Amino acid sequence: MQSWNPRPPIGGWNPVHAGNCGTCPEPIRHGATGPTGPTGATGATGATGATGVTGATGPMGPAGVPGIGGNTGLAGPTGHDGSTGVAGATGPTGPTGPTGPTGATGGTGPAGATGLQGVPGATGATGTAAPNSYASFVSYGEILTGGNMDLNLSVPDGTGQITSLDTKTISLAPGVYLASLAVSALFRSANYMQVTPVFNGQPQLALGIYYATSATGSSACGSSHFIIRAPAGTQFTLNYSGSAPATDGQTLLTLLKLNPPA
Repeated sequence: MQSWNPRPPIGGWNPVHAGNCGTCPEPIRHGATGPTGPTGATGATGATGATGVTGATGPMGPAGVPGIGGNTGLAGPTGHDGSTGVAGATGPTGPTGPTGPTGATGGTGPAGATGLQGVPGATGATGTAAPNSYASFVSYGEILTGGNMDLNLSVPDGTGQITSLDTKTISLAPGVYLASLAVSALFRSANYMQVTPVFNGQPQLALGIYYATSATGSSACGSSHFIIRAPAGTQFTLNYSGSAPATDGQTLLTLLKLNPPA
């Protein structure tokens, strides 16, 4: 038995009643399509279909606006020193700068080696010889009792280097002198005679005259020759210091100033 659809489908015909079914008096005729009914509620979402084939890559879009710069990162470790580059060409010499202040004087360096001896120079002209200075002093018949002996000027010095201050003292200018001394006297009994020259403020015992007698009525005599060096000038005397007074004393003194090479 066929069902009856009292309302034909909207916009078409019902296939069940597509013709004369034998019940209907005639074929069903469809009328005009009625207005669309309200949309029904959305049905449940169906299952996701299989992923389709990836389409072709589209063209690159325009560059975006640069973003804000990030914070500076920590400094990386220092790299190894590179190899030294080739030296550049020497530049032109710059102008001379002002002279700096004088530095402190350095220490004295070691003495250098002694140089070779130079050729001797020509001999200079012979200078004028210094005049000779000499004088002589004597005494005769003197009684020697002790102390300074008489020295009477006999031959004066014309240059003024040897002068008599009094009858017992002679003044010598600075220089070198040769002295020649002879003394004699008479002792009535056994005694000794000691005559000592004094100059440069000191008695010169080693340059004096010593003579001893051992018989009554004997003569004592002696002589001495010596060099006097007077760097600053001096006074000269003779000192008698015998064991007893002597009579008939006789003294002869000659002084000659020398001119040694400088």
